[in-house]
Amino acid sequence: MSSLTTAKTSSLIIGGGSGFFGKQLIKHLLIPNKLSFPVPFTPEIENLKQITIVSRNIQFIKEQLEKELPNVNRWDRKDSIQVLIKDWKSLNNNPHDKPNNNKNNNENCFLFNHQIATEKDLEKDDNDTNGLVSAINLSGVSISQQNWTEKFKRDIYSSRIETTKQLMSYLNSFDKKANVFIGTSAVGYYPSCSEPNPQTPIFTEYNCNQQANNPFGELCGTLEKVITEEINNNIKKRVIMRPGVIIGKGGGVLSKLIVPYVGVSLPIKFGTGSQPFPIIHIADLANLYIHALFKNSTCQPLDTTISTTATATANNTINNTPVVIYNGVCPDLITFQQLSVKLNERTNWIILPLFPISFGLTQMLMGKERALLLCEGQYVMPTRSLEEGFNFVFPSLSNIVGDVTTV
Repeated sequence: MSSLTTAKTSSLIIGGGSGFFGKQLIKHLLIPNKLSFPVPFTPEIENLKQITIVSRNIQFIKEQLEKELPNVNRWDRKDSIQVLIKDWKSLNNNPHDKPNNNKNNNENCFLFNHQIATEKDLEKDDNDTNGLVSAINLSGVSISQQNWTEKFKRDIYSSRIETTKQLMSYLNSFDKKANVFIGTSAVGYYPSCSEPNPQTPIFTEYNCNQQANNPFGELCGTLEKVITEEINNNIKKRVIMRPGVIIGKGGGVLSKLIVPYVGVSLPIKFGTGSQPFPIIHIADLANLYIHALFKNSTCQPLDTTISTTATATANNTINNTPVVIYNGVCPDLITFQQLSVKLNERTNWIILPLFPISFGLTQMLMGKERALLLCEGQYVMPTRSLEEGFNFVFPSLSNIVGDVTTV
Protein backbone atom coordinates (compact mmCIF):
# COMPACT_ATOMS: atom_id res chain seq x y z
CA MET A 1 0.00 0.00 0.00
CA SER A 2 1.27 3.49 -0.84
CA SER A 3 2.07 5.75 2.07
CA LEU A 4 0.22 8.99 2.70
CA THR A 5 3.31 10.92 1.62
CA THR A 6 2.64 9.87 -1.98
CA ALA A 7 -1.16 9.95 -1.86
CA LYS A 8 -2.95 12.57 -3.95
CA THR A 9 -6.43 14.06 -3.90
CA SER A 10 -8.18 12.59 -6.93
CA SER A 11 -11.78 13.39 -5.99
CA LEU A 12 -13.17 16.67 -4.66
CA ILE A 13 -16.67 17.26 -3.27
CA ILE A 14 -18.01 20.82 -3.23
CA GLY A 15 -21.10 21.64 -1.20
CA GLY A 16 -23.08 24.59 -2.55
CA GLY A 17 -21.18 25.23 -5.77
CA SER A 18 -24.05 27.02 -7.49
CA GLY A 19 -23.49 30.48 -5.99
CA PHE A 20 -21.57 33.51 -7.21
CA PHE A 21 -18.31 32.35 -5.68
CA GLY A 22 -18.84 28.60 -6.14
CA LYS A 23 -19.05 28.92 -9.91
CA GLN A 24 -15.76 30.87 -9.92
CA LEU A 25 -14.01 28.18 -7.89
CA ILE A 26 -15.24 25.47 -10.26
CA LYS A 27 -13.84 27.40 -13.23
CA HIS A 28 -10.43 27.51 -11.56
CA LEU A 29 -10.57 23.74 -11.06
CA LEU A 30 -11.77 22.84 -14.56
CA ILE A 31 -9.89 25.31 -16.76
CA PRO A 32 -6.87 26.55 -14.73
CA ASN A 33 -4.78 27.05 -17.86
CA LYS A 34 -7.42 29.07 -19.73
CA LEU A 35 -7.83 31.89 -17.21
CA SER A 36 -6.11 35.26 -17.56
CA PHE A 37 -4.23 34.84 -14.26
CA PRO A 38 -2.19 32.04 -12.69
CA VAL A 39 -3.90 29.35 -10.61
CA PRO A 40 -1.79 27.72 -7.86
CA PHE A 41 -1.16 23.98 -7.67
CA THR A 42 -2.15 23.45 -11.30
CA PRO A 43 -0.32 20.08 -11.54
CA GLU A 44 -2.24 18.87 -8.48
CA ILE A 45 -5.51 20.16 -9.95
CA GLU A 46 -4.80 18.16 -13.10
CA ASN A 47 -4.63 14.99 -10.97
CA LEU A 48 -8.30 15.37 -10.07
CA LYS A 49 -10.46 12.70 -11.71
CA GLN A 50 -13.84 13.81 -10.43
CA ILE A 51 -15.51 16.85 -8.91
CA THR A 52 -18.84 16.27 -7.20
CA ILE A 53 -21.02 19.35 -6.73
CA VAL A 54 -23.75 19.00 -4.11
CA SER A 55 -26.71 21.31 -4.70
CA ARG A 56 -30.41 21.68 -3.98
CA ASN A 57 -31.08 22.58 -7.60
CA ILE A 58 -29.23 20.15 -9.82
CA GLN A 59 -30.55 21.29 -13.19
CA PHE A 60 -30.02 24.98 -12.41
CA ILE A 61 -26.33 24.59 -11.65
CA LYS A 62 -25.87 22.23 -14.61
CA GLU A 63 -27.36 24.83 -16.97
CA GLN A 64 -25.43 27.69 -15.39
CA LEU A 65 -22.05 25.96 -15.58
CA GLU A 66 -22.56 24.70 -19.11
CA LYS A 67 -23.44 28.26 -20.10
CA GLU A 68 -20.49 29.93 -18.39
CA LEU A 69 -17.72 27.45 -19.14
CA PRO A 70 -15.96 27.53 -22.52
CA ASN A 71 -17.27 25.50 -25.44
CA VAL A 72 -17.16 21.84 -24.44
CA ASN A 73 -15.17 21.02 -27.54
CA ARG A 74 -12.36 23.22 -26.24
CA TRP A 75 -12.53 21.93 -22.67
CA ASP A 76 -9.14 20.26 -22.68
CA ARG A 77 -9.78 18.25 -19.50
CA LYS A 78 -13.06 16.66 -20.55
CA ASP A 79 -11.37 13.32 -21.26
CA SER A 80 -9.66 13.17 -17.88
CA ILE A 81 -12.20 14.57 -15.42
CA GLN A 82 -15.92 14.45 -14.93
CA VAL A 83 -18.23 16.66 -12.93
CA LEU A 84 -21.05 14.94 -11.08
CA ILE A 85 -23.91 17.04 -9.73
CA LYS A 86 -25.96 15.47 -6.97
CA ASP A 87 -28.68 16.46 -4.52
CA TRP A 88 -28.07 17.06 -0.81
CA LYS A 89 -30.91 14.67 0.01
CA SER A 90 -29.09 11.77 -1.61
CA LEU A 91 -25.68 12.55 -0.13
CA ASN A 92 -25.70 10.00 2.66
CA ASN A 93 -28.18 7.52 1.24
CA ASN A 94 -26.00 5.08 -0.65
CA PRO A 95 -22.70 6.37 -1.98
CA HIS A 96 -22.28 3.13 -3.99
CA ASP A 97 -25.34 3.78 -6.13
CA LYS A 98 -24.55 4.61 -9.72
CA PRO A 99 -26.13 7.96 -10.69
CA ASN A 100 -27.92 8.32 -13.97
CA ASN A 101 -28.22 11.06 -16.55
CA ASN A 102 -31.85 11.97 -16.04
CA LYS A 103 -33.37 15.41 -16.54
CA ASN A 104 -35.36 15.11 -13.34
CA ASN A 105 -34.26 17.72 -10.79
CA ASN A 106 -33.92 15.02 -8.14
CA GLU A 107 -31.59 12.82 -10.18
CA ASN A 108 -27.80 13.04 -10.20
CA CYS A 109 -26.37 14.15 -13.54
CA PHE A 110 -23.08 14.94 -15.24
CA LEU A 111 -21.86 18.26 -16.57
CA PHE A 112 -21.98 18.27 -20.39
CA ASN A 113 -23.44 14.73 -20.05
CA HIS A 114 -19.80 13.65 -19.90
CA GLN A 115 -19.17 10.44 -17.94
CA ILE A 116 -15.88 8.55 -17.91
CA ALA A 117 -16.60 6.32 -14.92
CA THR A 118 -19.19 5.69 -12.24
CA GLU A 119 -19.20 7.49 -8.93
CA LYS A 120 -18.24 4.22 -7.28
CA ASP A 121 -15.23 3.80 -9.57
CA LEU A 122 -13.81 7.20 -8.77
CA GLU A 123 -14.73 7.69 -5.13
CA LYS A 124 -15.07 4.23 -3.63
CA ASP A 125 -12.34 2.32 -5.44
CA ASP A 126 -10.46 0.70 -2.56
CA ASN A 127 -7.78 -0.52 -4.96
CA ASP A 128 -6.77 3.07 -5.73
CA THR A 129 -4.60 3.62 -2.66
CA ASN A 130 -3.15 6.84 -4.03
CA GLY A 131 -6.52 8.50 -4.60
CA LEU A 132 -7.79 10.59 -1.70
CA VAL A 133 -11.11 12.41 -1.34
CA SER A 134 -11.43 15.99 -0.03
CA ALA A 135 -14.41 18.30 0.48
CA ILE A 136 -15.16 22.03 0.52
CA ASN A 137 -18.40 23.42 1.92
CA LEU A 138 -19.60 26.77 0.52
CA SER A 139 -23.24 26.33 1.48
CA GLY A 140 -25.23 29.01 3.25
CA VAL A 141 -27.98 31.46 2.44
CA SER A 142 -26.77 35.06 2.09
CA ILE A 143 -26.87 36.88 5.43
CA SER A 144 -27.56 40.18 3.65
CA GLN A 145 -30.51 39.23 1.47
CA GLN A 146 -33.24 40.27 3.93
CA ASN A 147 -34.05 41.32 7.48
CA TRP A 148 -33.18 38.74 10.11
CA THR A 149 -36.57 37.42 11.15
CA GLU A 150 -36.53 34.44 13.50
CA LYS A 151 -37.30 32.13 10.59
CA PHE A 152 -34.57 33.63 8.40
CA LYS A 153 -32.08 33.37 11.26
CA ARG A 154 -32.89 29.65 11.57
CA ASP A 155 -32.37 29.31 7.80
CA ILE A 156 -28.99 31.07 8.05
CA TYR A 157 -27.83 28.68 10.76
CA SER A 158 -29.25 25.45 9.32
CA SER A 159 -27.98 26.15 5.79
CA ARG A 160 -24.46 26.28 7.24
CA ILE A 161 -24.47 24.00 10.27
CA GLU A 162 -26.47 21.09 8.88
CA THR A 163 -24.69 21.03 5.51
CA THR A 164 -21.33 21.15 7.30
CA LYS A 165 -22.27 18.17 9.44
CA GLN A 166 -23.67 16.30 6.45
CA LEU A 167 -20.67 16.91 4.22
CA MET A 168 -18.18 16.06 6.97
CA SER A 169 -20.05 12.82 7.65
CA TYR A 170 -20.05 11.98 3.94
CA LEU A 171 -16.31 12.66 3.65
CA ASN A 172 -15.68 10.58 6.74
CA SER A 173 -17.48 7.64 5.07
CA PHE A 174 -14.54 7.26 2.68
CA ASP A 175 -12.56 5.77 5.58
CA LYS A 176 -8.79 5.91 4.96
CA LYS A 177 -9.28 7.89 1.74
CA ALA A 178 -10.89 10.86 3.54
CA ASN A 179 -8.43 13.73 3.36
CA VAL A 180 -9.03 17.49 3.81
CA PHE A 181 -12.26 19.23 4.81
CA ILE A 182 -12.57 23.00 4.27
CA GLY A 183 -15.44 24.77 5.99
CA THR A 184 -16.45 28.36 5.27
CA SER A 185 -16.84 30.83 8.12
CA ALA A 186 -16.25 34.60 7.74
CA VAL A 187 -14.27 37.56 9.08
CA GLY A 188 -17.41 38.28 11.10
CA TYR A 189 -15.78 36.01 13.69
CA TYR A 190 -13.64 39.00 14.72
CA PRO A 191 -14.89 41.93 16.85
CA SER A 192 -15.92 44.93 14.76
CA CYS A 193 -15.90 48.71 15.12
CA SER A 194 -17.54 51.68 13.39
CA GLU A 195 -14.69 54.17 13.64
CA PRO A 196 -11.13 52.85 14.11
CA ASN A 197 -8.45 54.63 16.13
CA PRO A 198 -4.70 54.01 16.64
CA GLN A 199 -5.53 51.28 19.18
CA THR A 200 -7.87 49.37 16.85
CA PRO A 201 -6.47 45.82 16.51
CA ILE A 202 -5.46 44.24 13.23
CA PHE A 203 -6.64 40.64 13.38
CA THR A 204 -4.63 37.74 12.02
CA GLU A 205 -5.28 34.01 12.21
CA TYR A 206 -3.14 33.94 15.35
CA ASN A 207 -4.24 36.74 17.69
CA CYS A 208 -7.97 36.29 18.37
CA ASN A 209 -9.31 33.34 20.37
CA GLN A 210 -12.71 34.83 21.19
CA GLN A 211 -15.57 35.33 18.75
CA ALA A 212 -17.22 38.74 18.43
CA ASN A 213 -20.11 39.48 20.77
CA ASN A 214 -22.59 40.19 17.98
CA PRO A 215 -24.85 38.14 15.66
CA PHE A 216 -22.04 37.46 13.17
CA GLY A 217 -19.55 36.39 15.81
CA GLU A 218 -22.13 34.04 17.29
CA LEU A 219 -22.87 32.54 13.87
CA CYS A 220 -19.20 32.08 12.96
CA GLY A 221 -18.32 30.74 16.39
CA THR A 222 -21.11 28.17 16.27
CA LEU A 223 -20.10 27.04 12.79
CA GLU A 224 -16.40 26.83 13.61
CA LYS A 225 -17.16 24.78 16.71
CA VAL A 226 -18.89 22.23 14.48
CA ILE A 227 -15.98 22.17 12.01
CA THR A 228 -13.41 21.64 14.75
CA GLU A 229 -15.28 19.35 17.14
CA GLU A 230 -17.58 17.18 15.01
CA ILE A 231 -16.38 13.60 15.48
CA ASN A 232 -15.24 12.33 12.08
CA ASN A 233 -11.97 10.63 12.83
CA ASN A 234 -11.11 9.63 9.26
CA ILE A 235 -10.72 13.26 8.15
CA LYS A 236 -7.00 14.03 8.21
CA LYS A 237 -7.05 17.83 8.16
CA ARG A 238 -9.73 20.43 8.89
CA VAL A 239 -9.46 23.93 7.45
CA ILE A 240 -11.54 26.98 8.36
CA MET A 241 -11.73 29.74 5.73
CA ARG A 242 -12.76 33.20 6.92
CA PRO A 243 -13.52 35.25 3.78
CA GLY A 244 -14.08 38.97 3.74
CA VAL A 245 -16.36 40.80 1.32
CA ILE A 246 -16.04 39.21 -2.12
CA ILE A 247 -15.51 41.65 -5.00
CA GLY A 248 -16.16 40.42 -8.54
CA LYS A 249 -18.00 41.29 -11.71
CA GLY A 250 -21.65 40.36 -11.98
CA GLY A 251 -22.48 39.64 -8.36
CA GLY A 252 -21.71 40.07 -4.69
CA VAL A 253 -21.42 43.51 -3.14
CA LEU A 254 -20.42 45.09 -6.45
CA SER A 255 -23.85 44.39 -7.91
CA LYS A 256 -25.35 46.49 -5.12
CA LEU A 257 -22.91 49.39 -5.40
CA ILE A 258 -22.95 49.76 -9.19
CA VAL A 259 -26.11 50.55 -11.16
CA PRO A 260 -26.85 47.63 -13.55
CA TYR A 261 -26.46 48.29 -17.30
CA VAL A 262 -25.43 51.92 -16.64
CA GLY A 263 -22.18 50.94 -14.95
CA VAL A 264 -21.92 53.92 -12.58
CA SER A 265 -21.38 53.52 -8.85
CA LEU A 266 -23.66 54.85 -6.16
CA PRO A 267 -21.81 57.64 -4.31
CA ILE A 268 -22.83 56.55 -0.82
CA LYS A 269 -21.21 55.75 2.48
CA PHE A 270 -22.86 53.81 5.28
CA GLY A 271 -22.32 54.88 8.88
CA THR A 272 -19.25 57.04 9.31
CA GLY A 273 -17.60 55.60 6.21
CA SER A 274 -14.50 55.04 8.33
CA GLN A 275 -15.44 51.49 9.27
CA PRO A 276 -12.88 48.87 8.16
CA PHE A 277 -14.04 46.92 5.15
CA PRO A 278 -11.99 43.74 4.52
CA ILE A 279 -12.32 42.68 0.87
CA ILE A 280 -10.90 40.14 -1.55
CA HIS A 281 -11.10 39.70 -5.31
CA ILE A 282 -13.18 36.67 -6.24
CA ALA A 283 -10.31 35.15 -8.25
CA ASP A 284 -7.89 35.46 -5.33
CA LEU A 285 -10.38 33.80 -2.98
CA ALA A 286 -10.84 30.89 -5.40
CA ASN A 287 -7.07 30.55 -5.61
CA LEU A 288 -6.82 30.67 -1.81
CA TYR A 289 -9.27 27.77 -1.41
CA ILE A 290 -7.14 25.77 -3.87
CA HIS A 291 -3.99 26.76 -1.99
CA ALA A 292 -5.52 25.72 1.34
CA LEU A 293 -6.71 22.41 -0.13
CA PHE A 294 -3.40 21.25 -1.55
CA LYS A 295 -1.11 22.96 0.97
CA ASN A 296 -2.83 20.96 3.69
CA SER A 297 -2.96 17.69 1.79
CA THR A 298 -1.55 14.70 3.62
CA CYS A 299 1.40 14.69 1.24
CA GLN A 300 2.42 18.02 2.82
CA PRO A 301 2.54 17.77 6.62
CA LEU A 302 1.25 20.59 8.83
CA ASP A 303 3.91 23.23 9.44
CA THR A 304 3.60 23.98 13.14
CA THR A 305 6.52 26.42 13.05
CA ILE A 306 4.85 28.80 10.61
CA SER A 307 4.59 31.63 13.13
CA THR A 308 6.08 32.17 16.56
CA THR A 309 2.90 34.02 17.56
CA ALA A 310 0.58 31.20 16.54
CA THR A 311 -2.08 30.37 19.08
CA ALA A 312 -4.29 27.34 19.50
CA THR A 313 -6.89 29.09 17.37
CA ALA A 314 -4.92 29.09 14.11
CA ASN A 315 -3.19 25.74 14.45
CA ASN A 316 -5.31 23.54 16.65
CA THR A 317 -5.73 19.80 17.04
CA ILE A 318 -9.13 18.35 17.85
CA ASN A 319 -9.65 14.60 18.12
CA ASN A 320 -6.10 14.17 16.72
CA THR A 321 -7.15 16.13 13.61
CA PRO A 322 -5.19 19.30 12.82
CA VAL A 323 -7.30 22.44 12.33
CA VAL A 324 -5.93 25.32 10.25
CA ILE A 325 -7.42 28.81 9.72
CA TYR A 326 -7.07 31.18 6.76
CA ASN A 327 -8.28 34.76 6.51
CA GLY A 328 -9.70 35.19 3.00
CA VAL A 329 -8.92 38.88 2.57
CA CYS A 330 -6.49 40.94 0.48
CA PRO A 331 -3.44 42.35 2.33
CA ASP A 332 -4.69 45.95 2.02
CA LEU A 333 -6.39 47.52 5.03
CA ILE A 334 -9.21 49.71 3.71
CA THR A 335 -12.41 51.43 4.83
CA PHE A 336 -15.84 51.44 3.22
CA GLN A 337 -15.37 55.06 2.22
CA GLN A 338 -12.11 54.27 0.41
CA LEU A 339 -13.87 51.57 -1.61
CA SER A 340 -16.78 53.87 -2.45
CA VAL A 341 -14.44 56.71 -3.48
CA LYS A 342 -12.37 54.42 -5.69
CA LEU A 343 -15.48 53.05 -7.42
CA ASN A 344 -16.73 56.62 -7.84
CA GLU A 345 -13.45 57.64 -9.50
CA ARG A 346 -13.39 54.64 -11.82
CA THR A 347 -17.00 54.51 -13.00
CA ASN A 348 -18.57 57.95 -12.79
CA TRP A 349 -18.11 60.69 -15.40
CA ILE A 350 -18.18 63.32 -12.66
CA ILE A 351 -16.71 62.64 -9.21
CA LEU A 352 -19.66 63.05 -6.88
CA PRO A 353 -19.58 63.71 -3.13
CA LEU A 354 -20.51 60.69 -1.05
CA PHE A 355 -24.03 60.72 0.36
CA PRO A 356 -23.95 59.59 4.02
CA ILE A 357 -26.47 57.05 5.28
CA SER A 358 -26.37 56.92 9.08
CA PHE A 359 -26.50 53.76 11.14
CA GLY A 360 -29.97 54.72 12.37
CA LEU A 361 -31.32 55.16 8.86
CA THR A 362 -29.63 51.99 7.66
CA GLN A 363 -31.16 50.07 10.58
CA MET A 364 -34.59 51.53 9.80
CA LEU A 365 -34.31 50.48 6.14
CA MET A 366 -32.51 47.15 6.48
CA GLY A 367 -32.76 45.94 10.06
CA LYS A 368 -30.22 45.78 12.87
CA GLU A 369 -28.08 42.91 11.55
CA ARG A 370 -27.61 44.29 8.06
CA ALA A 371 -26.95 47.76 9.51
CA LEU A 372 -24.14 46.24 11.62
CA LEU A 373 -22.84 44.43 8.55
CA LEU A 374 -22.59 47.68 6.56
CA CYS A 375 -21.68 50.19 9.27
CA GLU A 376 -19.07 48.20 11.22
CA GLY A 377 -16.07 46.16 10.19
CA GLN A 378 -12.66 44.74 11.12
CA TYR A 379 -9.06 45.22 10.07
CA VAL A 380 -7.98 41.72 9.01
CA MET A 381 -4.72 40.49 7.48
CA PRO A 382 -4.14 37.19 5.58
CA THR A 383 -1.02 36.44 7.59
CA ARG A 384 -1.02 32.65 7.21
CA SER A 385 -1.37 32.66 3.42
CA LEU A 386 1.36 35.30 3.06
CA GLU A 387 3.70 33.27 5.27
CA GLU A 388 2.98 30.21 3.14
CA GLY A 389 3.98 32.08 -0.01
CA PHE A 390 0.52 32.59 -1.50
CA ASN A 391 0.58 35.17 -4.31
CA PHE A 392 -2.35 37.57 -4.58
CA VAL A 393 -3.18 38.48 -8.17
CA PHE A 394 -5.07 41.53 -6.88
CA PRO A 395 -3.36 42.52 -3.61
CA SER A 396 -4.67 46.07 -3.23
CA LEU A 397 -7.84 48.12 -3.46
CA SER A 398 -6.59 49.79 -6.67
CA ASN A 399 -5.85 46.40 -8.27
CA ILE A 400 -9.25 45.00 -7.34
CA VAL A 401 -11.35 48.00 -8.42
CA GLY A 402 -9.27 48.42 -11.57
CA ASP A 403 -10.07 44.87 -12.65
CA VAL A 404 -13.76 44.72 -11.78
CA THR A 405 -14.54 48.06 -13.43
CA THR A 406 -12.75 47.22 -16.68
CA VAL A 407 -15.18 46.58 -19.53
